[in-house]
Amino acid sequence: MKRTILGLFVLACLGLCIALYVYADRGDTGDGAAMKTVKNSITDFSRSEIETDKDNALPKVSEEKTADKPILLAADTPAKVEAAKPKELAAQAALAELDMDSWDVFELVFLPGVPSYSLNSKVYGIKVGAPISDGNGIVNGIEVSVFTSMTKEVNGLQTAGFFTDAEEVNGVQFSIVNISDKVGGLQLGILNMSEKSGFQIGVLNYIKDGWIPYFPVINFKF
Repeated sequence: MKRTILGLFVLACLGLCIALYVYADRGDTGDGAAMKTVKNSITDFSRSEIETDKDNALPKVSEEKTADKPILLAADTPAKVEAAKPKELAAQAALAELDMDSWDVFELVFLPGVPSYSLNSKVYGIKVGAPISDGNGIVNGIEVSVFTSMTKEVNGLQTAGFFTDAEEVNGVQFSIVNISDKVGGLQLGILNMSEKSGFQIGVLNYIKDGWIPYFPVINFKF
C-alpha cells in the first residue's frame, strides 16, 4: 500500500514537471511568442512615434526666425519711442501752456511774496500793491501800488507813489523814480532810467545805450 502511494506521488511529480516543461516551451513558440510579438510591436510603434515627432519638429531655421522676431521688435522699439517722443513733448507743452495761460483778472499784493502765488502770477487786468507789488510774472493791464510796483514785465501802465521797476515795459511807467531794462513806450517821472531803449520825460533821464546817456527833460532811444 505504501509503495503504491509512493509510486503515484512520483508519477504525479513527474507529470507536473513535464507539464511545466511543455508550458515553458509553449511560451517561446506559441502564445508566449505571440505575447512577445505584441509587446515588441508596441515598443517599435512607440519608438517610431518618437522618431516621427523628432522628424516633425520645427527646423532650426524656423527657430532662428522666431528668435529673430524679438530682435527685430527690439530694434524697432527705439524708433517707435523716438517717434512717440514729439507727441509726448507736444502734449506736455500743451499742458504747460494751459497752466501758463491761467490768468488772474485782479490781484492784491501786500509785500514781495505775500501772498506767495503773486511771485509768478499772470494778471490780465489790475494788480494792486498795498503797499508794495512785486513778482516774476506778467501784467497785461495796470499795476498800481502805494509805494512800489516791481513786476518783471508790464504791458500797459505801471505806476506807484514812489518807485517803479521792471525788466520790460510796453506802455507807460509813471512814478517819482522809474527804472526798466527796456521800455517800449514812455517813462514819466523825476528820475527815469533805462538800459536799452525808451522815451523819457523828467528832470533827469538816463539811457545807457542812448546816443547821449544823460539828458535832462527829454531823452529817447528806439
